[in-house]
Amino acid sequence: MADLSVTAANVALITGLTGSANSGVAIGQGKSVSVDPSDGLAYLYEADSTTAARRVLTGVALTSSAIGQPCVYAAPGAVINPGATVAAGAVYVGSATPGGIAPVADLTSGMYTSILGVGLAANRLQLAIVNSGVAVP
Repeated sequence: MADLSVTAANVALITGLTGSANSGVAIGQGKSVSVDPSDGLAYLYEADSTTAARRVLTGVALTSSAIGQPCVYAAPGAVINPGATVAAGAVYVGSATPGGIAPVADLTSGMYTSILGVGLAANRLQLAIVNSGVAVP
């Protein structure tokens, strides 16, 4: 399979909490994000990043943001329209593509396992973030 093909204009919060942080990089709507505790900035999540903080999922960007601008993201527990088609009952993770969201089956050796959520319907994703800190052998 491949990363979800996100249509940014369709990304929306259905219900739940949001968070925000200024962006450390340009972030597109619908991208998975990490907030680095060392500087408090939002970055694109990356499952195979050499920077540990970038391998910790925080949420999914609900807005696009330029460097230094606020990034509003859906927080754990939120239900979102991810702007892409998901399968009900399928588990989704942050991918090795910066900001990407992928089915769990796409995890390969060396990628860190961070569960993003579970598909509820074709256009609904429940964020159930679990950062394992463990790489796939």
